[in-house]
Amino acid sequence: MLLLSPVLAATLHVPGDHATVQAAVSAAQPGDVVQIGPGTWSGFIWPTGELTVRGAGQGLTRLVGTGSDVVLADVGASLTLEDLTLDGQSTRRTLRLREGAVELTLRDVELVDGHSTDSLPGGCLFVEGITATLDGVGFEGCTSELEGGAIYAKDATLLGITDSWFVDNTAVAGGGGAIEAWTDVVLVVATTLFQGNRATAGGAIEAYGGGQVLVGTSSFIENEATWHGGAVNARHSASIRDCSFVGNAAGLDGGAVRLELGGSATKSFFWGNRGLRGGAVAAEGGPTVVTNAHFCQNVADDTGNAIWMGSGSRPTASNLLFVTNGDAASQRFDVDLTGPGTLRNATFTGSPATLTFGGTDV
Repeated sequence: MLLLSPVLAATLHVPGDHATVQAAVSAAQPGDVVQIGPGTWSGFIWPTGELTVRGAGQGLTRLVGTGSDVVLADVGASLTLEDLTLDGQSTRRTLRLREGAVELTLRDVELVDGHSTDSLPGGCLFVEGITATLDGVGFEGCTSELEGGAIYAKDATLLGITDSWFVDNTAVAGGGGAIEAWTDVVLVVATTLFQGNRATAGGAIEAYGGGQVLVGTSSFIENEATWHGGAVNARHSASIRDCSFVGNAAGLDGGAVRLELGGSATKSFFWGNRGLRGGAVAAEGGPTVVTNAHFCQNVADDTGNAIWMGSGSRPTASNLLFVTNGDAASQRFDVDLTGPGTLRNATFTGSPATLTFGGTDV
């Protein structure tokens, strides 16, 4: 009987075994590990197949590119990046997975100063139709001339993000200063910080075209949108739980959150957000649940200092605390419910006006 021994994964060292990262990547077999030492490593990196690329730590191992992307994963790639920094140097995207790539895992990685200069969105990361898992990943200073300042995900991508941070990313002419989820994307975010991100809509996150958005135990601080959703603009149903929204701003609806087709915001805190309608939360077009939430010092320039609900939102709102919403000159209502719905167990204090409703059970 002929017994076949399993092929063990090899570790290829840079610079020990290979002078450049791409030389090691080209020599690697499926399942191998490319281990990169400290320093700044330049060149176009093009992984295929199953591969792990591991550095010596964020800020210690830095990859910079020469093409439109620092790293471009090809069809069939299953790529894991660990313990390193990808630096776009404000001239290129840091990471793109071509259509037909299979899986991406980022663990303890920084993606900084990415700038998409081709015709594709996603300043630091572009993915489509894959499973992507991000754990302990930072996106800082990423810019897209289109959508997705840091990340653009499309076409049934499953994107899970935990213990990460998005700081000072910009979508110049589109939505999602940090993340744009486009067309049947399932986006799950937990214990993540979004701060100082900017876009035309969804200063931190915009979701469009079906799919799901689930955000929990995360913080949104001083994100801005020219149009809707200073922090989050969900154009399909979304669920937000155990989050804090502080100092976000939108030029139109939803200073912090806009739920275009309904959804929920529960066990969350909204402080100092500002929008045209719904200084903190705006919703329309689908059943909306807001429960066990606190609203403090939010301001609307039109109506609903804390909450504005359009006639199609059919809101269920309960166990809410409203404290000193509106500015000194404001006589606008804290809550504006324009259609039928339910409001129960709400406490208002320190506001010039509290509630207006149309057909709402109070």
